Amino acid sequence: MRTLFGIICFGIMCSCANIGSPSGGPRDTIPPSLIKSSPKQGQKNFKGNEIALEFDELMKLKNPKEEIIITPDIKTAKFSAKKSTVLIDFDEKLFDSTTYSISFREALQDLNEGNPAEDLTLAFSTGNEIDSLLIRGNVQLLLKGVPCDKYTVALYQSDTFDIFKHQPLYFTRTNKTGDFKMQNLKAGEYFIYTFEDKNKNLVLESKNEKFGFKPEKISIQADKDSIELKAIALDARPITIAGIRSLGHFTKVRLNKNLTAYTLTSLDTLDKKIRHCFSATQAEIDIFPNRPTTDSTLIKLTGVDSLNQTIDSTFYIKQTTARSLKEKIKVTLAKAELTDDSHKFYAELNTSELLSNILPDSIYIFPDTITQIPFSRENIRFDTLRRKIFIEKTFQKKDSIKWNKAKFILGGMAFTSIHGDSTKKSTLPISYITAEETATLIVEFPTVIPDMVIEILDEGYKPIASFPQAKIITIKNLSPTSFILRAISDDNKNGVWDPGNPNKKILPENISFYINQEGKKQIPLRANWEVNIKWNL
Repeated sequence: MRTLFGIICFGIMCSCANIGSPSGGPRDTIPPSLIKSSPKQGQKNFKGNEIALEFDELMKLKNPKEEIIITPDIKTAKFSAKKSTVLIDFDEKLFDSTTYSISFREALQDLNEGNPAEDLTLAFSTGNEIDSLLIRGNVQLLLKGVPCDKYTVALYQSDTFDIFKHQPLYFTRTNKTGDFKMQNLKAGEYFIYTFEDKNKNLVLESKNEKFGFKPEKISIQADKDSIELKAIALDARPITIAGIRSLGHFTKVRLNKNLTAYTLTSLDTLDKKIRHCFSATQAEIDIFPNRPTTDSTLIKLTGVDSLNQTIDSTFYIKQTTARSLKEKIKVTLAKAELTDDSHKFYAELNTSELLSNILPDSIYIFPDTITQIPFSRENIRFDTLRRKIFIEKTFQKKDSIKWNKAKFILGGMAFTSIHGDSTKKSTLPISYITAEETATLIVEFPTVIPDMVIEILDEGYKPIASFPQAKIITIKNLSPTSFILRAISDDNKNGVWDPGNPNKKILPENISFYINQEGKKQIPLRANWEVNIKWNL
């Protein structure tokens, strides 16, 4: 018994002596504190090739190559954490008489809970002076009015720099609210840009990265605040022809980017009536020559992109004996609406082929078994370049007819393609729009600003309608959902928003949004409601 009792007591004593992590208790939310660094904050004449920071607890690194921003950039910097010390080593020699600034953002965290060191920066100089100026600002997406997170904000000094090729002298990145701060700057004049920098190479990729800029240099002689930059997605490359391919009875011309419009003419006197259209995208053009397969046709193409950059080129096309597989013509419905109060019918259709003939007698509305609403050629418009059909008609309302049951009929041979095949009969649905099921939005402007265009957008920022600004704008028959109001400063008075041209340092036209008292852009609408808004632009 004494032996057994001794063993039990020994086991209890050993259990009490075990060392482990305490259970329970509040979570550690205190960020790590910097005890000392080499070089020290604000140190001058630093000549080393290693930076060391010692903290009051064990440390780890999180995405240091993305989160730690060193300006001017040190390309060979290597980051490591050893117990409570964080090291930055670099092989290259630092520039003489240069102020270096390091922003650590959320890269340095305590080992256990991942609390980041707060607002930690380090500045030092390799010369006798340390630059101390700073700028602050914000970056927003121009077309949506939302903050840009993790966008690069960059400063350049040379007049000959190319943002698509050269890296900046100074740079930083925005936070979740789009705010940025760049410090330890040398007094001077700078060009300022912002861009996504998806591949983290500090060079703008014009094809797929959103960016913004100030057209004129900014002068930094003292601390500068409230710099606003607006970013948009623009393909600033010049227009080029990427390829020309014969596909039997037609030729496909592929460009490196979308066109907004183009003209195409034949320079061949024997083949003047050449047919053409955009293909699946507006970066491709399909051309249908009339000449025999043994002859070539000389074509002149003039096009323009969204930046008003142009292309003017000539080339030959030729039919080949190889026949491409062409599907039969297909016409698909994009929209068909009949509005109750105005009794206006509007439809949009897409066709897979160019049309050679439209038969209005085969197109009609069929509200019941005895009533037929016909269309004339004047009610139908065909956009040849984009292969879109628009049908519009306002007609007299008859109360005895149940218009909500109406069908849109495309009879046989309603549309015939340039290849001779025609559509078959089809019955398409119509959306019947009534005041009871929709909402009305009335927008009043206490002050009318000249050359302002008002747009109403859906929640995906897709434009629904636009209006030249007046004292009051009334928008009827809106779906009972949320919408957004956007105002465009129409500087060139063409009625649409223009993106400017970064190659010529022309800014895009400015945009502002209606913001309600709760700080939101969304305007909720309900069926059979009338919503009144006063917008003081």
